[in-house]
Amino acid sequence: EWILDSDWKDVLRALERRGDIIRSLAQQFSESGDHLKIQALTNRKLKNTPLLGTFLTDLPSDELRNSRTAIIRGFDHTLWSLSISERTALDLPSKGALVEISKSAQALRTSEHTNQTVKTSHATPDLTTVSWLSLDELITHRDAGWLDYMPSHISALSETLSAARKKRLAWLRAEGLLSPSESKLSPAQLRYMQREALSRALKTEASKLSLSPATLLNGGKFTGQYTGHVDLPQGRLIRLSNKTSIALAPWRAGLSPLRGQRLTVLLTGQTLNWQLARSRGRSR
Repeated sequence: EWILDSDWKDVLRALERRGDIIRSLAQQFSESGDHLKIQALTNRKLKNTPLLGTFLTDLPSDELRNSRTAIIRGFDHTLWSLSISERTALDLPSKGALVEISKSAQALRTSEHTNQTVKTSHATPDLTTVSWLSLDELITHRDAGWLDYMPSHISALSETLSAARKKRLAWLRAEGLLSPSESKLSPAQLRYMQREALSRALKTEASKLSLSPATLLNGGKFTGQYTGHVDLPQGRLIRLSNKTSIALAPWRAGLSPLRGQRLTVLLTGQTLNWQLARSRGRSR
């Protein structure tokens, strides 16, 4: 007797997407043949440890479902395809950024009747950007980022990550930011580097538009048009400008659809409160 697996529909959809992806990527990877090695990433294939990798690109996959497919290269050099929503696609990083794929919180749920954990096959893994810049950019950047915070057990997972961490330490020592006996930056050093990097980025953006830089301090408020974002090792920042000034504020997931809108932002600690003109405020 033959019995179909409970997720047979998802498997067929993944195979169909894989065919579309292969055709779309054939030109990019035709010489190496890597487009033939792409594997669909599902919750069932993920281990308990999240998968780390490099974001390569995203492609349309299912117009009826408004979904797209992200292509990630793991640090073991495996190519993965991941189905994502159109909303998630708005928040994707640039090519080369570092991402983490983990099992979806929706993949495990508690049954109301038995109070037991039940696996669901329809949920897709969660994608999180851990660094908006590439490994190579992080190594020689004067801002503090993911490589400076990366736990030793993470670097041990990959020769690529381990080598990048060693290069970062060597660069910090060569620049006089770290002594030969130190293996990591102090909290005070991390804060100083991030503060200085933010100041440099703000001055650069202000110079481009011939506007005055407005520093958004804790408790500070700024109103301007959301015109884009700036990616630094410390994270993604939204760019707000008005007739006279420009400011950079911490980016939050869900803000991307508001690009072009006029926002009022208030920074309280690590919380960014924003409000559309004549609309109810939200926190992110």
